[in-house]
Amino acid sequence: MKRILLLIAAALALCELGATWATGRLKSRQSVRDDVRAAVALGGPRSVLVVGNSLVLHGIDVPTVDRAMGTGYTATKLAIVDSGYLDWLYGIMSLFDRGSQPDVVVLAISPAQLVADRPPTGTSARMVWTAPNLVRYALESRPRLTSASDRLFEHLSEFFAIRSRLRQDVRRLLVPGYETMSRKYFLPGSEAPDTVRDQRIAEERLRVLDSVCARHNARFVYLLIPTNTAEDRTVERTLVTAGQHMGVSVLVPISNQALDARWLLDGYHLNEAGAVAFSTRTGVALSAELAR
Repeated sequence: MKRILLLIAAALALCELGATWATGRLKSRQSVRDDVRAAVALGGPRSVLVVGNSLVLHGIDVPTVDRAMGTGYTATKLAIVDSGYLDWLYGIMSLFDRGSQPDVVVLAISPAQLVADRPPTGTSARMVWTAPNLVRYALESRPRLTSASDRLFEHLSEFFAIRSRLRQDVRRLLVPGYETMSRKYFLPGSEAPDTVRDQRIAEERLRVLDSVCARHNARFVYLLIPTNTAEDRTVERTLVTAGQHMGVSVLVPISNQALDARWLLDGYHLNEAGAVAFSTRTGVALSAELAR
């Protein structure tokens, strides 16, 4: 038994060393590290931090936002693929705790993602969250023990943090057409939109995010990035109403209803032309909102 335990420990150590070595050479992983450092170092008047998921990664062109906002503004973005509300509730707290002092925090995930119940990602737990906020997540969100232990191991271990992404990458290599098949068969179906439920959830989550930012003398803004999904088109109006009720700024530079199909990269994310068009309108809308 002792020999078996030693072999398991050695295998885990090799996995951790291999994962650390591999991710140290991945451009996407290094980009996230650089963006986290930039977000932590951000501060000063008219500094704007835009956080979100792959919609931000593809849809926010920072130089275009800067130009559209006008002289004096400095925007920085931090995108964590697959992240959602919980990632950024404790992620924003962690960035503040690590020294970030933006004038404005902008959260940009889709309307459906804001009201959805989805677990945090390993990347957020590993690369953004602090240990105290990991504990806060466990106490406040009350996840199942498995989920709580997953976040702990992801925070401590590079291998655990990337294991889900590693599985997906292996499937992409081995299974032709995996992306299309996974969207059709493997992704869990979302609940049908419920206006009353969604508005209640949106109001509470906007309120909490606004209060977190206010405690650190930062203004909070929710930015809606359009997608080509019926669910986001339905929830958009609910989210705007929730923002109005809570007194939280909800910006809709381009509505889901007005999304130009020529701006789409893969049927969901914005392409380069779409990102420039959206970022231009975002900068103008942010500048007008912050001038109020």
